[in-house]
Amino acid sequence: MATVRGPQKGGEAELVISQDAENRFFVGLGWDPKDLPDAAVRLPEKPKGGVALAMYYLLWPLHFLRVFFVSLVKLIAMDMYTQSTSKGEDKPGRDDKSRTFDLDLGCYIFDEALQFKAYVGPENNAFIDESRKVYHSGEDQSGFGGPDDEVVSVETKSLPADYRHFFFVVKSDSRYGFQDVRNPSIRLADGKLNENMLESTITPPVHYNASGFAFCHVWHDGAGWRFRNLDEYAGADIDWPAFLPGLVKNASA
Repeated sequence: MATVRGPQKGGEAELVISQDAENRFFVGLGWDPKDLPDAAVRLPEKPKGGVALAMYYLLWPLHFLRVFFVSLVKLIAMDMYTQSTSKGEDKPGRDDKSRTFDLDLGCYIFDEALQFKAYVGPENNAFIDESRKVYHSGEDQSGFGGPDDEVVSVETKSLPADYRHFFFVVKSDSRYGFQDVRNPSIRLADGKLNENMLESTITPPVHYNASGFAFCHVWHDGAGWRFRNLDEYAGADIDWPAFLPGLVKNASA
C-alpha cells in the first residue's frame, strides 16, 4: 500500500506540532539515485593463522596503498557521477530529456477562500516566500542527498493571516515517471521531534505514467492544525493552483 503511516487516502487527522521555537512542521521527499557507482572499498579477508596470516601482515603496507588508491579512484568516479547528474540550467517546466532521477517538491499556499497566494519550490526564484516563514531546502537533481533529498518547512508561528491552506506536491523534472524512479517516498513530520504523522511511498497505479503527485493538504483549523492524505496522481501538464482547490471541494461534498 502507498500509505505507510497515517490516515489512508481521503482521511484526515490533527497535525501535532511541537510548541517550541517557530512551531515548525515540514514535508520531506526522498528517492534513490539512478545507476549509483559502487563506492565500497574492500580489504582482503584476514587469514586465521599460519603462513597465510604472516604474509597478510607482511603485505599490510601494500594493502594500505591499495585501499588509498582505490578510494581515490572511487571518489573521482563519485564526483564525476554527481557532475553528470546536475543540469547546467534547470528551466521552468518538466525537462523530459533529462536522464537522471530528478523529483521536485513544491508547496502551494492558499487563503481561506482557496485563492492562490504563494508557491515555494526548488526553483531559484521560489526558495522562500515573502514572509520568510515557508522555505525550501534547495534543489536536488539526483536523489544523492537523502534521506530527505528535498524539504519544505513551514514555521507556523507568525505566519501571514491569509496563509490558511498548504498543499504539498511532487513533480518529475526528467524523462522518467514515478514508476521508473527508485524508491520515492515522502513524509509529513514535526519539525522538532522529526516524528512522521503521514508517510507514503510514491507508487502510482499500474499502467499510469504519472509525473505529478498531490501528497497532502495541511490547513489552519481555528486554534490548531489538521492534515488530509490526498494521495492523488496527475500528469505532467497540470495547472496546480487550479487543480488543488478542487480536491478540498470534492472532500467536502
